Amino acid sequence: MIDDDDGDGIVNYYDLCPNTKLNTQVNSTGCQIDDVKIGDYYKGGIVVYRFVEDDYGYDPSNVKIIISSQIDQSISQGTYSEDGVMWQKGVYSYQEQTTYFDLTNATFEGIGRGITNTDLIIQTLNTTKRDFKAARLAYEYVHEGYDDWFLPSINELQILHLNKDLIGGFEDDWHYYSSTEISLGYAASILFSSGEIVPYYKGPSSPGARVRAIRYDIVDVVEDHNSGGSGGGDAGSTGS
Repeated sequence: MIDDDDGDGIVNYYDLCPNTKLNTQVNSTGCQIDDVKIGDYYKGGIVVYRFVEDDYGYDPSNVKIIISSQIDQSISQGTYSEDGVMWQKGVYSYQEQTTYFDLTNATFEGIGRGITNTDLIIQTLNTTKRDFKAARLAYEYVHEGYDDWFLPSINELQILHLNKDLIGGFEDDWHYYSSTEISLGYAASILFSSGEIVPYYKGPSSPGARVRAIRYDIVDVVEDHNSGGSGGGDAGSTGS
């Protein structure tokens, strides 16, 4: 006789979750299916997107999602204003009266690439010992035990803008930084009142730009369709 002690249809030998409650929907390993919808609160934030085939990191065997924090990580962290921060402080030369910045190669734009950009920025921070506050605030954010947050790529930030009312907490009259570097002195941002993508100065400026962190996770089922965003290929200049 083949035993199935918890009656979930998965025999004990293959059941990784042997004490599942009766009538619980389970996957092939006998564990409860995470059934979430766009707009649900899940693992630290609001589910805003389900990866599709052309997104970087898409895996048909695992449903990957984007989760947005419900608060700005830049609140009370500003230099020239209470809530606006710099992408990078830079190094000011009094002799030449200009600010010098570092290139990070964090030029990826696509869905699934915010974490790549953020890792590149943090690597540059660790190498140069110069602060990249926007990415650092996202990278250091911890909420409900989840510590894998990062600064979204520009296409991921577009998803946040399209779902801003669903997520909550955004300030429409502010720019929000992405992790996508445009040039030596500028990074891509979005003005949340209009959704316009704007090159925003990396360094000292008033009032600065805000930061909203995201994270990825894997679930079994995501109901509903994506409500928008620029899914698809990666326009980053450093390859896939």
